Amino acid sequence: MADINPNDPNKVYTNALRIIYFVLSICGLMFTSILLLILGKRLKKAKHRDIILTIIAVFVDCLSSCGLLFRAIFTQYPYNILKEHYYWCAFDGFLNAHMLIFSGFALSLLSAQRMLYLHFGGKLYTKQF
Repeated sequence: MADINPNDPNKVYTNALRIIYFVLSICGLMFTSILLLILGKRLKKAKHRDIILTIIAVFVDCLSSCGLLFRAIFTQYPYNILKEHYYWCAFDGFLNAHMLIFSGFALSLLSAQRMLYLHFGGKLYTKQF
C-alpha cells in the first residue's frame, strides 16, 4: 500500500473499486450461502417449483459473488494479474459477465413465474414434484 499516491485519481479509484468488489463479494457469499442452507432444508421437506427456481437464482448469485471475489483478489496480490496476462483477463471477463447475466436471467425467470402464478390464481399448476 506504500505505492499509492493520494494525488493520482486513477490509483485511488482502482483501489476503491477493489475494496468495493471485496466487501460486496464477501457480503454476497455470506448472504447466499445462508439462503442456500435454508432453502436446502426446505427442499428436503417439499420440492415445490418456487423453491427450486429460487435455489437456482441464489446459486447463480453465489457464483457471481465468487467471480467478484476472484477479481478483487487477483487484481491486488502480488500484482494485477488481469493487467499483465491477457488470458486471465479474458477468463475473468467471461466468468463475471456470464455469471452476472445468468443471475439477472434467473431472477427475471423467477419473477415471470411468480407473475403468471399470481395472474392465474394458482390454477396454472398444482402438481408438485
